[in-house]
Amino acid sequence: MRNKIFITFFVVSVFAVIVAACGERKKETYDVSDLEATTLTSQAIVEAKEEASATEASAYNEMLKEHVPMDISGCDTFTQIVNKLSPGMAYANVRIGDTDVLLVTEYTYDYKMDNSGNMAAIDAEIYKYNEAGAPEYVGYITAGGTAYPLSVKDDFLYVGGNHFIKKYTMKAGYFEIDEEAFVEYQSNGDAKYYHRSDYREVEADENGQVESDSFMASLYAETEDADIIDFSVVQ
Repeated sequence: MRNKIFITFFVVSVFAVIVAACGERKKETYDVSDLEATTLTSQAIVEAKEEASATEASAYNEMLKEHVPMDISGCDTFTQIVNKLSPGMAYANVRIGDTDVLLVTEYTYDYKMDNSGNMAAIDAEIYKYNEAGAPEYVGYITAGGTAYPLSVKDDFLYVGGNHFIKKYTMKAGYFEIDEEAFVEYQSNGDAKYYHRSDYREVEADENGQVESDSFMASLYAETEDADIIDFSVVQ
């Protein structure tokens, strides 16, 4: 991924995975209240992020950097990855940009709350087929809470939170941010708004700061009719 990720949420800790053969994981679980914990389940991460302060972005960004993807060595197809997923994990096939990808997550939830089997997620690992035709890890994304399920529209992937919204694409094999907007609140309560895009010219300073929340509002509006990604849960 060639763009720097900017997210304004803090997770009290990070989680690690011990990987075995293709797609297999062994997990340890700690109480979310234990600030010294180094391993958290995805559900615990959801709860932590929903309570996080928007001013503590650096530690959350560190969690993204330290995310350890599953070991897919020996897997020649997406199907083989799926066949090795542990019960409770979930997957979805979607198109992002010009590429068909596989999303894998450890935690899903019933976003319609109607027991219809429609399951959403707020975080996922992303896999594509490389030029040799083998599955390849391309990135990890996570939203700000269950109010912001991963969604797609016009082959763009949307990932949001209370204070940020990102629009991802795939181009020439690269997973990248097409457009993003976020807000940072100062100690006096004032808001600073930012917008970044490699594909859209806007009036912004060298740090991407813009005058208003109009770009962020526009991106949020795009998600209103986006399709929430429906994940299949492994039994």
